[in-house]
Amino acid sequence: MKHSFHFAGLILFLGLPVLHAATLTVGTVSASAGSTASVGVQFLPGTDNVAGVQFDLVFDATALTPTAAIGSAASAAGKSLSQFTPSPGVLRVIIVGLGQGSIPAGSVLDLTISVAPGVPVGNLPLRLTNLSATDPNGMVLPLTATNGAVLILQSQSITFTAPPATVFGSAPVVLTATATSGLPVSFSSNSASVCSVSGTQAKVLAAGTCTITASQSGSASYAPAAPASASFLVTPATTTVSIVNISPEPGIVGQPCTVTFSVTSTASSPTGNVAVSDGATTATCPAASGTCNLTSTSPGS
Repeated sequence: MKHSFHFAGLILFLGLPVLHAATLTVGTVSASAGSTASVGVQFLPGTDNVAGVQFDLVFDATALTPTAAIGSAASAAGKSLSQFTPSPGVLRVIIVGLGQGSIPAGSVLDLTISVAPGVPVGNLPLRLTNLSATDPNGMVLPLTATNGAVLILQSQSITFTAPPATVFGSAPVVLTATATSGLPVSFSSNSASVCSVSGTQAKVLAAGTCTITASQSGSASYAPAAPASASFLVTPATTTVSIVNISPEPGIVGQPCTVTFSVTSTASSPTGNVAVSDGATTATCPAASGTCNLTSTSPGS
């Protein structure tokens, strides 16, 4: 804004600062009938310092029931929340505090909104009205708002059948789950030390219980599905050691003999050691070697 002054034919322009009002924005969130959704009211400071705000949240009381808690930005500024319902479908919110500190940018109100069962698909507005703000000295300041909505979408659910038990070392386990929406389902592992997930397969990493969560995040027509979990048991691998040959046979006390053995396992290549004993003397050799030298110290073993 500019003001002009005339002095003896001269025109002087005085530039004054442009003031910007603070703004409240209520978000838009998706939900389905009979579910709950979370949305916040965000505060963006303007030119002036704002120490307190007041507004009405207007909603469809036949379909929505909001529960409010103070947001992190207002709480950090030492503010407290007062709320009441002057009429159905109106939640009056007052956020002030004994301290006169300014409210920073961020959330001033956190809303949990319950959607009544049977609410049809559509948009339910969330409007902010009767706006006012005060500065640290109690002076009234302008306050603007951006409205939001609860988008009522079709609901969906997930059917997830637990895979059968498997043995460590077996092939990856195929995961099968479906959503009633027909949308694709994603999987994640809740047992990182036992199994990992890639696409629709679970790779076994160790013996134990593998728990998988199936999720469907929703779309423009469907609300997110409640996650479904399933578990399956991973049993330890079975290992068998067999003696293939002893040379020389029979052995001679005090002279070495070579024991050839085989190791089979339901897991991948066996690791570790194999102990070979004649009852009196024991030799330990790597499982991968397949042979072990043993010197007998007892006749008749």
